[in-house]
Amino acid sequence: MNEELSIVRPVKKRMRFKSVLRANKWLTPTVKQFTFSAPSEFDFYSGQYMNMRFKIAEKVVARSYSISSLPGALSDSDEKYLCFTIKNVAGGEVTPALFTWEVGTEVSLQGPFGTFFIGERVPEADIVMIGTGTGLAPLKSMLGYLLESCHFKRKVTLIMGVRFETELLYMELWKEYEERFSNFQVLTAVSAAKSPAYLGVHGRVNVILESNIEHYRTRMFYICGLQAMVNGVATYLRNEGIAAEHIFYEKYDS
Repeated sequence: MNEELSIVRPVKKRMRFKSVLRANKWLTPTVKQFTFSAPSEFDFYSGQYMNMRFKIAEKVVARSYSISSLPGALSDSDEKYLCFTIKNVAGGEVTPALFTWEVGTEVSLQGPFGTFFIGERVPEADIVMIGTGTGLAPLKSMLGYLLESCHFKRKVTLIMGVRFETELLYMELWKEYEERFSNFQVLTAVSAAKSPAYLGVHGRVNVILESNIEHYRTRMFYICGLQAMVNGVATYLRNEGIAAEHIFYEKYDS
């Protein structure tokens, strides 16, 4: 994100703690949502991530995952929890093992980290969020915080892109938000749609962005996904005259 702004942004206290897997569920054919326990004193800003350490074949490995749940989220038993939205990378070293985990698996979590977040001072402008794949994870937390916790009244548009329509994440939630919040809109772009029932944009997220840029010029942008997408969108926005301090992003390596 914009480094000048990140220097003065507030931070939450970092903690390291043991965490237990409470639930995991399939969201798409390749993505699961993992729910882990968290201590009552833990807190974070929507958009931040955690470092997770665990063993695979007696080897300790570490990975970073964005938090997709809301700050302060409580289970039915009043236990704080954190959700992570993770894709199973075929042939990968780590995720195939994660996807075999059963409820009760223990890991070590440390954080929160990251300057890509929305804190107590919410933006005083309309917002566009752009995410591809599991780049939706931090945006989901941000959207929930803005709409449900802050009762944000400015316009919020979510542009999400995937290759196949079966990979679209949290569509039921976005449709619920559209019904509950008149200031929220979700737009989808699928680059290789297979079903004639898919009614969104055919192509990449830039198709939606470019066709609506005249309506977005005064908005703030939050972008998350693979590096190529983030770099391309950020460059396009700057070339269109969007100020750098209105563009925030997080890049995923893979």
